[in-house]
Amino acid sequence: MSDEADVLKVTFEILGYLERHPDAADTEEHIRNWWLQAREVEYKQETVTNALQMLEMDGFIEHVELADKRIAYRLHKSPLSRITMDSMEK
Repeated sequence: MSDEADVLKVTFEILGYLERHPDAADTEEHIRNWWLQAREVEYKQETVTNALQMLEMDGFIEHVELADKRIAYRLHKSPLSRITMDSMEK
């Protein structure tokens, strides 16, 4: 499977996890080791990073800084807001 296909697969797996657990929030490391490892497939760190960046750029997830300065990712509080704003700008 190509790197791009792996990134796309991971984005769908992350979204699927968040659909089942909409209040989940975790660090990139824990997303890779817990959310995705349950699928019994080990993805490269770069693949997970790229998937998270893609999901954040598309407005599906957001990151928050934790008290200890680590970054956690979670479902965007209003994932449709970016799509709506983008439509209004055109």
